[in-house]
Formats: sequence, structure tokens, C-alpha cells
Amino acid sequence: MQPEDTTLTVNLFPTFAIQWLMPRLPAFYAIAPDVDIRIRPSLQARPLDREEIDVALSIGEPNDKALVSRYVFERRFTPVCSPATLERSEPLEPAALEKLQIFYSDMHIQQWRMWGEAVGLSDLDPTGHGVRFENSSLAYQAAREGFGFAIGQPTLLRNDLDTGRLIAPFPAVVRAPSPYALVCRKADQDRPALKLFMDWVAEEARRSVADEDQSNDALGTLDGMPASAW
Repeated sequence: MQPEDTTLTVNLFPTFAIQWLMPRLPAFYAIAPDVDIRIRPSLQARPLDREEIDVALSIGEPNDKALVSRYVFERRFTPVCSPATLERSEPLEPAALEKLQIFYSDMHIQQWRMWGEAVGLSDLDPTGHGVRFENSSLAYQAAREGFGFAIGQPTLLRNDLDTGRLIAPFPAVVRAPSPYALVCRKADQDRPALKLFMDWVAEEARRSVADEDQSNDALGTLDGMPASAW
């Protein structure tokens, strides 16, 4: 590969970058030490008509025929909290969340409401009595500190859940309509560094979902939507 072909600028949602990609990057560099990954976090997916962005994480498959996408994984949501919060809140029923401290980001207001409707809490609204954060990573950190609940994505929080830093106290998990996808320009899809990165992310995503499903057999997805696989 030519030097200019080994640099990839990747646009990601901050929470995805922090919680999922960063812990796995050493594994990528073990197989591709010459690839230079440049992360550009953004709360909104940037358009790929900008030459400086090589690949971006999107929610859902793009409609632009000039772009190609790779399925990453579904976005599943359930409330999470620290062990200390759970201990103070027991016995805990979903209805208690209407009175307890809730953390949220603008991107996940709808996911709180969707989860509430799935468990029969049609009036659950984080904006009424919650603390707003710019991104979900901050909401997760607030939950780790032990004084409230965030709406978490188990796939992104697997390490926290496995080590007990966070707990998913309810069995109900809701699935958002659109999954995560990696998107690049069709004209660039055969660039060796880009193809290697996208293939690696797809395989790591497959493994992380398999690990999550193995760890969370007790959790149940409530919306009944089929999994996507582009």
C-alpha cells in the first residue's frame, strides 16, 4: 500500500468510539500496524462527500447509491445502574423509574420512552425529571458513579456488565428500528486499508454480539423485530 492509502479518517459517534472501538483498536493494530486510524467523533454522521472522511458510522442503511454499507449490529437498549444504586433502590420495579434519577442524552430520549412503553410505562419521560448530558458516555459515567439510571446499550457496555461496574436490573431489552452500519464511498470500497478495517469491524461486531447473546440469555428483546444482515 502507498503511504497515502494507509491513512483512514473515521467518523464515529463518541459513545461508540469510547465504549466499543477504543478497547479493540490494539487488536486491529496487531494485524495492520501500518494503517493510521484517525478518529473524528461527532454526534451526527458526517456526509461522505467530504474527502477527509473515509468511513463513517451511521444509523441505518444509506439511500445514496454512491455509498456502500456494512452491517455492524443492532442497537438494543435497557436501563443500567451501579450496584450501589440498585442496593438503595431495592426492591426495584420498572414503575420506580418514574420517580428515580434518570440520565439521558439527546440521542437517547426516544430510547427511554420506547423502553418505558414496552414495559407498560407510557408516561416515562426522562426530560421531566432527568439529567441531560451531551453524549451517552457521560450518562454512563454518571450511572457508574452510583446515583441514577442510564439507558444503556449492552453491546457497548459488555465490559462494564461483565465486571459488575454496571448492572442491567430489568430483563426487558428493546431494539431500535435501525442498526449501526459502516458506510464508505463505493469508489473507495476496494482500497486495501479501508477494506481491511471494514472487514475487521464487521468480524469484531459479530464476535461481540455472540458474546453478548451468550452472557444475556435471561434478557428478552421485546419488539420482535428480525435481525438485519446486509
